[in-house]
Amino acid sequence: PGARSAVSASSSVGGNGGGSAAPGARSSPDTPASLAGERPPNVLVLAAGSLRADRLDPRVAPNLSKLAARATRFDRAYVSLPSTSPSWVTILSGRYAHRHGVRSDVPTREEPAGAFDALPARFAEAGYATGVVSDRAGGVFGRADLGFAYVDAPSFDARRRSRQQVLERAAPHLPVLHTRAGRLLFPDMREVGSATDPRLLAEDVAAALRAMRDRPFFVAAFFSAADAPPSPAPCSAALTDCSYRGRFKYEAPVSLAAAGAAAPDAADVRQVQGLYDGAVGAFDAATGRVLAALERLGLAERTIVVVTAGHGESLFEGGRGRGHGAHLFGDEGTHVPLVIYDPRVAGAGARDVASPRPDARGGAGEAGGRRERALVRDVDLAPTLYELAGIAPPRDLDGRSLAPALRGAPLAPRFAYAETDLWLDEDVPGLPAHLRLPYPGLVGLTELDARRGAALVLREEMREVTRTARHRMVRDARWKLVYAPTRAGVRYMLFDTEADPGEVDDVAAAHPDEVARLRAALWSWMLEDPTMEQRDGFLVPVRRLEGAR
Repeated sequence: PGARSAVSASSSVGGNGGGSAAPGARSSPDTPASLAGERPPNVLVLAAGSLRADRLDPRVAPNLSKLAARATRFDRAYVSLPSTSPSWVTILSGRYAHRHGVRSDVPTREEPAGAFDALPARFAEAGYATGVVSDRAGGVFGRADLGFAYVDAPSFDARRRSRQQVLERAAPHLPVLHTRAGRLLFPDMREVGSATDPRLLAEDVAAALRAMRDRPFFVAAFFSAADAPPSPAPCSAALTDCSYRGRFKYEAPVSLAAAGAAAPDAADVRQVQGLYDGAVGAFDAATGRVLAALERLGLAERTIVVVTAGHGESLFEGGRGRGHGAHLFGDEGTHVPLVIYDPRVAGAGARDVASPRPDARGGAGEAGGRRERALVRDVDLAPTLYELAGIAPPRDLDGRSLAPALRGAPLAPRFAYAETDLWLDEDVPGLPAHLRLPYPGLVGLTELDARRGAALVLREEMREVTRTARHRMVRDARWKLVYAPTRAGVRYMLFDTEADPGEVDDVAAAHPDEVARLRAALWSWMLEDPTMEQRDGFLVPVRRLEGAR
């Protein structure tokens, strides 16, 4: 798929006519097309890159907070690989990355391009119109066939990146290019980081909803605002210190090399966090526009709305730099918001408000919503949406449905797991050299693949070492264990996240029983990867038979 689906928007935004199978979908003859003879509910997924759970706050995100107050809000939702491409495939397929094969934003030559058996394909088989709309960070939708009939998302390769760099250098013309008309003439503008505008994307999402309103639909809208360095001025001005004159006045680059080598001081950190909050505020304003469009179209009371993210973001807390995916210390990169509003069950929460249950698990929230404090995972969303829509799920999902929580039922405890992404730099902020197995940076890791339109791919000879070097973790409601392979052997670090939420003190030596318990669970999960095995205490690629290809 390219920037848009091969079929035109005017003819295809309504989905696969007659409920025919989407590309890469597996047939499911027992999938019901409706729920109890009624029109099935619509599903709208509103997501942002780099959205932290703690930013679902009225000060930063008033529209999303208002929605959460009448929905079910999962306070402890975690992603299993905090990187955009693998996280989206996990969310939509209900399977961990070692099952679906997308392990990074940088693909391998063998990365699967379809057959994910994901939500959009199964919803299309059940008669739904399906579509995804995204700006610059949504390259995965132009690269992987997840079953969407309509795709309006970028597709990155070396040629497109060159065109974007030309546009970025056309500074005098950017005010004209950064408009709806400018983007029609130069579509690559929507993929330029400095021109990320959630307002324009909200208009695209609203247009897709209008085109699909005559059929049940499954629509994903992915906003890159919080993932991009700049923060839209109206939002950032309200959340930053106007007297600040430092190097992060207008932008907060992920790499400090772009702004000087010195570590940020306290004022810099406050400014960076304010700019980030401004970007989240811009996303919130855009989602407000989309939700208003649902109301105008008369769709709000038959549309399930999900709010989530592919990953969070570290913002220099604890000296761990800014970014996501490079390490698993702290919750900032893996803890994301998860809100599910189902208008068919929202009223049940309203009746609970008169007698809320103030237990540790959760209970009724304000304005008829619920707050669920059990630990949940990215793999749980797909089975939840299958159940809510009355569509038969695949039998091999890694998650469990959270639908009972929307009705106030308790959720049994589960572990959350995660692994790190590729390290694209040899110097990783927040991750000391002695805690990692070294390998080259971006230039040594990647090459161009002519078969993918000059896309950047992982070198074949780097695949095994990068899989071996990844950190992995498992956590429950209190304890978190990190597996870190190093040149001196494997190190296990244990953190008491209740007593030490910043995860500063490794208490593994003081709690050997907890280490043993969590280590057994972590190895059980890691060995589900069919390409890996345990050898000398390390998780390593399975030995190939001599002479085998």
